Amino acid sequence: MTGLIAGVLPVFLMIALGYGLRKSGFLPDEAWRPIEKLSINIFYPSFLIPAIWHADLAGGGATVAGRRRSGRP
Repeated sequence: MTGLIAGVLPVFLMIALGYGLRKSGFLPDEAWRPIEKLSINIFYPSFLIPAIWHADLAGGGATVAGRRRSGRP
């Protein structure tokens, strides 16, 4: 459960930070288009790449549809 929270929390904090900055008027409207491009092309993949890099891709928990775990048809 803590792994899920640790993985999702930074994303929601970044969204909340961007929303707060946008609504506060901290930056002019012209600055937001480059910031959106930066966040989509750089920041978002920077969250995904480490998650995929450290993921367990062994596939031990998956079963074939229609078969029981005992291995018999």
